[in-house]
Amino acid sequence: MADVLIVTDDTDVRTVLRVYLRGAGYVVLTSPVSDQALATLRASRNPLVVLLHSSLTLPGRESVLQLDRAAEAPHLTRHRYVVLGAMPYAVRPAQQKPVTRLRVQALALPFDLEEMEAAVHRAAHELEAKVMLQRPPAS
Repeated sequence: MADVLIVTDDTDVRTVLRVYLRGAGYVVLTSPVSDQALATLRASRNPLVVLLHSSLTLPGRESVLQLDRAAEAPHLTRHRYVVLGAMPYAVRPAQQKPVTRLRVQALALPFDLEEMEAAVHRAAHELEAKVMLQRPPAS
C-alpha cells in the first residue's frame, strides 16, 4: 500500500485526515507547508499519494502543486495527487494538460471521508500497478 502525504495548513483537517487514513491502514506523513512538502516529495524513495487540502490550491496562494511546473518535474510526476476542495473551480485552462498528466483527482467541498479514502485508494492502487509494471520479470 502506498504511503500518503497530507499537505494542509489547517491543523484540524490534517489531524482528522491522518487519524482516518491511519485507521484504514495507510502510513501517513504530514506537512503543514509547501516547502516542507516539496522536500518530502524530493526525498521520498517511493511514490506517494499526495493529499492536498484546498487552502493550498487557491489562486494566488503558494502551493506544493504548481501544476504547470509539476507536470514537467520527474520528482513530482511519479506521485499521485488527490486535491480536496477548491481545485475543480481553480484550474485555469493552461493547467488542464498538467492536471491530466499528473492524474489529479479532485473532490469538491464538502467532501465525505469515505469518498476521500476511495480517491486515495484509487491513487495508491494506480501507483502499485505502475511499480509492478516497472519490475523486471522473474526468472
